[in-house]
Amino acid sequence: MKFLDQVKIYIKAGDGGDGSASFRREKFIEYGGPDGGDGGNGGSVILKAEQDLNTLIDFRYQQHHKAKRGNNGSGQNRTGKRGDDLVLEVPLGTQVFEEDNKTLIYDFVKVGEKFVTAKGGKGGLGNTRFKSATNRAPRRFTKGSAGEEFVIWLQLKTIADIGIIGLPNAGKSSLLAAITNANPKIANYQFTTLNPNLGVANYDNKEVTIADIPGLIEGAHKGTGLGIQFLKHIERCKYLLHMIDITNKDIRKDYKQVKNELKKYSSKLSKKKELVILNKTDLVDKDNNNLDSTDFEQKVDEESTEGNPSSDGSEAEVDETERIKTLFATVDSNSHERPEAATARGELVVVEREFNEAEQAVKALEGDDFSGTRYGENNEYLPYKDECFEKMFQGYNYRFCFYGEAKQDTNNLGSWDGFVTEEGITKAVFKNGATCWNGPSRSLHVTLQCGSENNILDVYEPSMCEYHMKFSTPASC
Repeated sequence: MKFLDQVKIYIKAGDGGDGSASFRREKFIEYGGPDGGDGGNGGSVILKAEQDLNTLIDFRYQQHHKAKRGNNGSGQNRTGKRGDDLVLEVPLGTQVFEEDNKTLIYDFVKVGEKFVTAKGGKGGLGNTRFKSATNRAPRRFTKGSAGEEFVIWLQLKTIADIGIIGLPNAGKSSLLAAITNANPKIANYQFTTLNPNLGVANYDNKEVTIADIPGLIEGAHKGTGLGIQFLKHIERCKYLLHMIDITNKDIRKDYKQVKNELKKYSSKLSKKKELVILNKTDLVDKDNNNLDSTDFEQKVDEESTEGNPSSDGSEAEVDETERIKTLFATVDSNSHERPEAATARGELVVVEREFNEAEQAVKALEGDDFSGTRYGENNEYLPYKDECFEKMFQGYNYRFCFYGEAKQDTNNLGSWDGFVTEEGITKAVFKNGATCWNGPSRSLHVTLQCGSENNILDVYEPSMCEYHMKFSTPASC
């Protein structure tokens, strides 16, 4: 099964059924009164967390989800049938975001947890409801209200007790296969693991969930390699098992590289408790090996600000097994967490990341001396620092802000990425916008050309989700 941890879907709750305007028609009753029933309520769209799911791939193939409409009311005061709810099963650890893919709506941290994402509309009232002393035969009735409809993002963050991290080809998948029921792909080359793999290890008649995270190379926090795409899956792991290939030349460098990537992504990640394992000791000549496990532990401790890692050098395999059992026991002793605490913890991670991003942005602005090409070669675009421009083209409203974001109606076309000059032509570039249906992330290239006034001249899409715009401005003259 293919792995997918982010998807955009449209949900629509069922509309309420209409009320009925009916009158009694019985033999020997000349003036029958009103007997119109109410309409049934529309079905709601409900998300439910399931333990056995580990991907959002099903939502890629079906992106529109609608609950049933309520039936209309009828005579004899019969209320219309309520529309069936639509229950969508999602993996445990799924987060629900608004259309902007930034505003968190809900976070699933408990198996069986349900969340009403879109409420069904209320059924309309039949004419019986409007009978009064002055109006014995009302013809008035109401239609059912519309069900809620939204465009939402689903993001999956793997929930596991232990996350196995390390550089590519460190032996993470082999360890997962050895101690759990997982069957990951194993080969002697980098990036064998392209998706997080989950396995369950049985310890003392209890289960410990373990996740194998794809290898983290330098620049992973910026998206290099498989980077940011999978770093988020480590956030919810209670403990980390850090594997290092002992056959590499400088294992202290390997250790620090992974730790730095964790820290740059989120300071909280680098502070998680970890067990460091030196793998592939059987491939090293122990008599001539200049590595000493104690020496490694001391030097890492001296160079690291994150604490003391536990490590294994050339010790017996039995000892390493005991270390892992000890880790399992520690996980089990701390597994009794209230659901409210787990939810708060997940929300805290999101807030901390947003804070870190904001802090970095502030530092960048504080250190900006308005020199170089950030605002053009001669700072000619500096006056547009807080300026935005918009215009309608082919039924869409296009808007972009220098040093900000670009949008097509509500669709995010990307965030500011800087200026690019090619063959004397300067372009403003916006990248990493909203993901297209079955396509890449949206982007916008604004060609800046000389003009007497600021004006969007044209917008076109030469390839899928890649938008180009022509913009005239006196600053380019």
